[in-house]
Amino acid sequence: MIQGLNSNVQHDGVVYHVQTQDLGTGASQVVTMIYKGGAIVSSKKTDYSGFAQEADLAARVRELVESQHRDTIGALKAGDIDLSGIERGA
Repeated sequence: MIQGLNSNVQHDGVVYHVQTQDLGTGASQVVTMIYKGGAIVSSKKTDYSGFAQEADLAARVRELVESQHRDTIGALKAGDIDLSGIERGA
C-alpha cells in the first residue's frame, strides 16, 4: 500500500478536496474521492486485481494512483465530473 495523494482544486469559485489512495492488495483497488465541505460529492474506484500478483506491483499501483489523481483533477477543472453528490446505497 502506498501513500495517498491529496490536492485542493478550485472550480467555479468552489474549493474541492481530491484524495486518491490505494486500498491495499486485499481490496486491490485505487479510490479517488472528491470532497466539498467535508462531504463526498464524487468518487471513482479502479480495480487492479488483474495485475496484483506481478513483481512490479508497487510501481504499477503508484502509477495508477498518480494517473487517476491527475486525470480526476483535470476532469474536475474542465467541468467533466458530476458534482451533485453520490447516491448512498443501502
